[in-house]
Formats: sequence, structure tokens, C-alpha cells
Amino acid sequence: MSSSRKDHLGASSSEPLPVIIVGNGPSGICLSYLLSGYTPYMKPDAVHPHPLLQRKLTEAPGVSILDQDLDYLSEGLEGRSQSPVALLFDALLRPDTDFGGNMKSVLTWKHRKEHAIPHVVLG
Repeated sequence: MSSSRKDHLGASSSEPLPVIIVGNGPSGICLSYLLSGYTPYMKPDAVHPHPLLQRKLTEAPGVSILDQDLDYLSEGLEGRSQSPVALLFDALLRPDTDFGGNMKSVLTWKHRKEHAIPHVVLG
């Protein structure tokens, strides 16, 4: 009987994992979610309150946010973070939260198992 077993992503426990995430804070958990094959898309009927970002998002309808130019999308965004990509994802997940707004996310998530990458999160 073999001692090797497969996890939910099909990786053998005796094989090294290609990715190890150190830290289980918000960034680590978000990265794990993305590596599990979950891909963000703009909701087709969503309207973002930031007019420039809304215009940019309508330029590539149906294209995953990850497959777009993140630097371009994040230009002109303001918030607490110094990272443009972090500002973009904050703006998409919780629009206007930094400015007291309570609008729901403009993102929808699709699980694309074929894009999943075996990984482990160490907390």
C-alpha cells in the first residue's frame, strides 16, 4: 500500500509544492484563493462609482481582471495603501470604503479548476 495520497488539487503529498505562502493574513488568504483557481471578473451589470475606473473596466467586458493591465486600471485611484494593485482590488471589492461608502463589490468570481496551483498557507 502506498503512503502517497492526493489532495483536492491532485498534488501528491510526497511531491514538493510549487508555492508556499507564509502568513495567513488578508493578503495570504487572498493569494490562496486566487491560486485555488478563483478568478475575478467585473459583474456585467455593475457600475463602479469611480467614473474613470468604470470607463476602463468597460473597455474589456468579459475579460478576467487578472488578464487586464492592472497598472492601467489602478491609475488615478486613491486610498490608504501605497500599492496600486492593492488600491485596485480594494476599489473593486469594496468600492468607496476608504471614503465612508458601503457599496457592494462589483466583482464576481469564477472557479476555473484548470488554473489552480497546488500550494500551502503557513500561518
